[in-house]
Amino acid sequence: MQPSGPCPECGSSQIVEDSLYSQTQFVCEDCGAVVSEGLLTTTLSEEKHLNEVKFSRLPTEKQPGRGHIQGLQRIRSLCRILRFSSNIEESSEVLFKKAYYHPAFLSTHAEKKEALAGCCVLVACRQNDWPITMGTISYLLQANGEVMHKVYTELVQKLHLETPPTDLTQLIESHCNSFKLSPSSCPDLFSECTTRLAKRASELLELADETWLVTGRQPVPILTAVTYMSWLSLRPIASRLNISLINFCKIAKVPVPAPASKRLIELQDVLCKLGQGLPWLRGVKLDRKSVAKYTEDILKHRGILLRQAMRKYEEEWENEQKCSSVLLSDSEEDSQGPPLKKTKLDEPSERAASGDQVSSNTSGHKGKEVGLNSEKEKSQCPSLFLPPCLQNPHPRREREVVAELDVFGDEEILDSEIDMYIRTPEEVQALCRAQAKLMKSS
Repeated sequence: MQPSGPCPECGSSQIVEDSLYSQTQFVCEDCGAVVSEGLLTTTLSEEKHLNEVKFSRLPTEKQPGRGHIQGLQRIRSLCRILRFSSNIEESSEVLFKKAYYHPAFLSTHAEKKEALAGCCVLVACRQNDWPITMGTISYLLQANGEVMHKVYTELVQKLHLETPPTDLTQLIESHCNSFKLSPSSCPDLFSECTTRLAKRASELLELADETWLVTGRQPVPILTAVTYMSWLSLRPIASRLNISLINFCKIAKVPVPAPASKRLIELQDVLCKLGQGLPWLRGVKLDRKSVAKYTEDILKHRGILLRQAMRKYEEEWENEQKCSSVLLSDSEEDSQGPPLKKTKLDEPSERAASGDQVSSNTSGHKGKEVGLNSEKEKSQCPSLFLPPCLQNPHPRREREVVAELDVFGDEEILDSEIDMYIRTPEEVQALCRAQAKLMKSS
């Protein structure tokens, strides 16, 4: 008798008959779960006497659930779309089976389980040295990038996986192939050879890496920015220079990553700084729009231009420090007037003497502080190209650094700040007793 309700495991209504041994069973076609508790005969004597054995008593393996089956199907679809090898597909499936029943992912919501399949594919690709980005997988799965990043980090930590980082130069060719810039896809004015585009983009990516534009940044926006800049520099005509990054992505039929415009501005600023060192461009005013015309020359001589720009920046910084020190010494000499004669009113009392002693100590601290700052300034010359964490430091970290520089260890603690240094209840009681004694004595 066929059951009337849906499958208790996955809720599907696709219930079919399956002849197993000598008794017909009803099985779910989607997840493979046995819906009916059929009775089976196993031996000849039991069949003669019509003794029946329950199906649950037979040694059977646990059937995979609906989410498990859908995850495996998602992995196979990704591997076929991206044309991965069978080794990567098998590694992804094994890793997914191991992670799906892990306590960290067993009770998570459906969105994380959908992203888990893509994260397993990404881990398998990185372990097999196959270049691919998380943004590509999340785009194909139509998953949230933040959720993908959280699941990937948790997957690597919980299962103790080793995932070597991917070199961006390995990704540039596949990224350029995703841009529809062939003559059959766009007009001849905007079409470009993928091989030339990838070669120029890899050179720009190496320059961005040397100038700290890649450190700590997402790969897809940087790849999009260098691809657009290489497309401009290969044929820097007016019709192309007037095409913005957004319009270029529309022509190439690719999505525009949000930070790609910022990465493009940073790359163009670097090219402008290096282009000023070319002798034949000394009278030319470089800007972000016109620097694409001279990108080929800048990349050809980028090693010399980098050293030249750094040397010039260090010389300018040293000259500024010398001028500031001269101005500071002149202002100190002007502020000091002629010495005044001492009078009886100026004779120090005991309290004044103690005050002079405190002021001399504070002046000594200030002198130490100025000396430390000057030595630090002399030893640390700022670089022309800095990592993102130094170009835009966090305000909280800046305050912590300033506070560390201003503290010498022998400053007096204010009464309003004494509570910050109290740690235990015994210290609180000791402070209360001391304050009570002071009140009685006064």
